[in-house]
Amino acid sequence: MLKVPKIENEINEKDVEKSLAKNFEKVVSSWLPFQLIWLNNSYSKTKDHEKWLIVIYIISKVVNLYSRNLINYSIVDYNKIENLEIKNLKIIEISKTLNLKKETTRRKINELQKEGFLKKNKKNITVLSSPKNFPGTTTQKSTEVVFVLCTLIAKVLYEKKILKKIITKKEFKEHIEKNFTYYLKNFYDMQINLVITWKNFFKDLDLFHVYGVCVNNRNYDFKKINYSTERIEFIKNFLSQKGHITGISAMSISEISGIPRATVVRKLNILTKRGFLSRDNNKLYSVNNKNYSELEKIQKKILKHLSIFITKTINRIII
Repeated sequence: MLKVPKIENEINEKDVEKSLAKNFEKVVSSWLPFQLIWLNNSYSKTKDHEKWLIVIYIISKVVNLYSRNLINYSIVDYNKIENLEIKNLKIIEISKTLNLKKETTRRKINELQKEGFLKKNKKNITVLSSPKNFPGTTTQKSTEVVFVLCTLIAKVLYEKKILKKIITKKEFKEHIEKNFTYYLKNFYDMQINLVITWKNFFKDLDLFHVYGVCVNNRNYDFKKINYSTERIEFIKNFLSQKGHITGISAMSISEISGIPRATVVRKLNILTKRGFLSRDNNKLYSVNNKNYSELEKIQKKILKHLSIFITKTINRIII
């Protein structure tokens, strides 16, 4: 029997964003750990966030090409692909999109070739090896967090009467694994925009990574405190020194992120001088609210990218 699309079930991105903003605490509890897993996994592959970003951008170009031509791979079939090739991708495009200097982009692509991640000729760039080994590709652990995050958000949308029925974790898992390259396209669009947003803000992705570890450390304490779930109030309270504060050491940040301790110490000094972190007498670091207004504006952009991803993912299931 022909399956007729249920257009009346379609949800709106703005409604999703509004609901997530009003129930921000529920989203953050899964969102922050997921982003840290993503950053740690990505850094572990290339030891250089900008190299990782270049590879992910090239993969995103390939899966966007698939989408434009109505090509879809399941996660099983995708992981069987040996190489991903994109034609006529110029260094200047990568440079401008990722906000990297042209010569930096060229140098990092050459390094990626020597390291066996890429192969480049005059017209084409090929990402080598199996996609499941590509840096930044969702691991089993991070994919599981995505399922949890989507399920949690779907529950919020159902409670706010935006969704007509609950979507279970099993449904998300089956849908994403069956339509993996469609999901991957939307996921990479979100992640690349997110990372570039933070890169433009901090001017350094290692700074973002170190700050992200400190934010996640605060999240463990903050989950025990019952504050407003609305986005703006939540961020104010999250960045404040209210409640129990457990700082984190440079050594622990290095162990969690994989970034060398000497680099972590340099980044912590910069973040402290710029007012993003506080350091106590035991040399433990914690977030503070000195840059609240700037961080709130950035976070609003991030929430919009998440809302777009969630809206597309859910609409693919319910329509």
